[in-house]
Amino acid sequence: MAALVGSLVLPTALAFGSLTIPDIIGSTRSPAPIVLRDVTSIPTPGLLLDVDGALPLARTVDIDTLAQATWVTTSAFMVSLMAAASLWLRRRKRGWREARLCGERVLVASDAGPAVVGIVRSRIVVPAWLLQVGKDRQRCAIAHERSHLSARDPQVVALALAVVACMPWNPWLWWQFHRLRRAIEIDCDARVLRDGHDPVVYCETLLHVGRHRSRATPILPAMSASASFLERRIRQILRRPGRWARVSAATLGCVASAMAVVAAQVTPPGNVLDRYTGFYEISPISLVTVEREGNGLTIGITGQVSVPHPFHVVPTGDARFAVEGKEGTTVRFVDDAQGRARSIRGDAGRTRRDRPAACRHSPGHLDPGRARGPHRGK
Repeated sequence: MAALVGSLVLPTALAFGSLTIPDIIGSTRSPAPIVLRDVTSIPTPGLLLDVDGALPLARTVDIDTLAQATWVTTSAFMVSLMAAASLWLRRRKRGWREARLCGERVLVASDAGPAVVGIVRSRIVVPAWLLQVGKDRQRCAIAHERSHLSARDPQVVALALAVVACMPWNPWLWWQFHRLRRAIEIDCDARVLRDGHDPVVYCETLLHVGRHRSRATPILPAMSASASFLERRIRQILRRPGRWARVSAATLGCVASAMAVVAAQVTPPGNVLDRYTGFYEISPISLVTVEREGNGLTIGITGQVSVPHPFHVVPTGDARFAVEGKEGTTVRFVDDAQGRARSIRGDAGRTRRDRPAACRHSPGHLDPGRARGPHRGK
């Protein structure tokens, strides 16, 4: 359940949240907040910024608008299905009668159960044929459903469905929901056996319920299951725990933590961004100034009417930078044989002024006439 909720909350927090690292060195300047979206995502723009002033190509389809509309439509459709299923189940409950079985008040249906229905007022529903079996099997079936009630499994399943409805296009959420449903049943089996019920009688009850499996309540916490999962549950009940089970779990937990730590190291090191800073000449009267700022670069272009103000870019990988505030536009740096930035490209693979002009000087002592040389200075 934590994995389901985290799969929804974590990307949402990364998309809209920011983080301020506390000042531990006592500097006078307050630390700037880190926008999580900028340091944990890689934009995939479809256009490139033309630093020579040419207008970018227009897009024929707004992908973001289409994706958002599809997202909202699928979520609304799933919520509608859940509401319709709830109304259908409430209508069916009108035809069920109340009875008492093994000291528990239950609802008796012709072809539903054993299962737990309802979110606010959960009730146990049993099929009519369960009233005709032996007392031992009846006690096992009622103990299983009572365990679902004690663990609030109907509410857990409802919450999981609500999480999936928020992101129904995500296949990993559906896989996690499937695993959650199975974990609920296996956990319930363990609680029933801890209460002292005979494992052999309980397994026979599972098999008997499996042969009369009801298809009317596939989402509800129920004792019935598919044949393959029923076999797995019985094997889980009868097998002995492995000697190295805890060691394996601890090892896998450490591996998962290490992978999370490695994946979090996505901010490029400072020296990688520093090699792009400096001055780039694209014409005798036009100069590109690149400076470090935050987690990216600030690019200012002189002599270009179409770019009157500096703009901020963030790294996207492979010497490419996405322009903040202008979705779908990027710039790219070209390195020389020594790995130093040689020029800046502003269109799809063609350099406008591909001169070896990444000469670096202090802003106050830049000589445009000498900026074309291959030498660098700071």
